[in-house]
Amino acid sequence: MKNTICISTFIILLFISLSAKSQSEMMVIEDAVEYNDYVIKQQDNIGNELKIFIAILNDTESIKSSAVSELDNVKDVINQSIRNLNNLQTLDPDFEMKENAVNLFNFYKRTMENAYVEMVDEIYSESPDGDRMNEIISKITEDEAIYDNAFLGAQQDFADYYNIRLE
Repeated sequence: MKNTICISTFIILLFISLSAKSQSEMMVIEDAVEYNDYVIKQQDNIGNELKIFIAILNDTESIKSSAVSELDNVKDVINQSIRNLNNLQTLDPDFEMKENAVNLFNFYKRTMENAYVEMVDEIYSESPDGDRMNEIISKITEDEAIYDNAFLGAQQDFADYYNIRLE
């Protein structure tokens, strides 16, 4: 019985310690411009990696393993950007800008794990189906608009409130 109490106490103390540690590791940005720039930097990081991936897909000399490898890199950058934003203390008010950015990045992640895997398979198949690739692209574009518009709306509300000029 005494051992059970000691173990239970240890587990509770460990949980409290880990919880306090994770809260203290939150990144705090109190300046609205810096906060906005940090969120946008995460999106830019993803965009830059996507450009590399798309360049590989457009290269007629590329091989499937290069595309798959770069797709993994894109997913890694997306996951890191999501972690970065989850570790950012939300500026009050942020008009759900951070939340909408994370939602957009999660959309990118799902797209990379599903639609783009299918796209890579199609592109590097014996006889790529152009109609199928166009369907995939259309669906991605349509779905992305929902997340992108929510993010852009929140960012505009944020900018308006803090008198930030968006470029």
